[in-house]
Amino acid sequence: MSGNFYMMDLLLSTEKKKPPCCHHVAIIDLINYLDYYLTIMITINIHEAKTRLSHYLDEVEKGERIILCKRNKPIAEIRHISNPLKSKRPFGLAKTGFSVPPAFFDELPDEVIGQFETCL
Repeated sequence: MSGNFYMMDLLLSTEKKKPPCCHHVAIIDLINYLDYYLTIMITINIHEAKTRLSHYLDEVEKGERIILCKRNKPIAEIRHISNPLKSKRPFGLAKTGFSVPPAFFDELPDEVIGQFETCL
């Protein structure tokens, strides 16, 4: 991954740069590896998810990720939503910035109506 960033940086810059220290590249690669491959996730099949859904939803609330499998092949990931909405959205946010022109209520031309009828 870090090699791609280095190549992109070389393509975008006009000055010559020294290659990054191999120790830094190794550390970045190790961090990416640990983050991606060693994240512990719960893996369950659909039947188990159906029978113990509330238990797994409690685990998701605690921050766990769940991989949902169909015939032991991963098909979905269930994870906690980090920032749920704390309040409802107020009505009328676009009240002053939007108006419907009177031409909106005019009858449509025959050619437009014909296009809708041919779709059926």
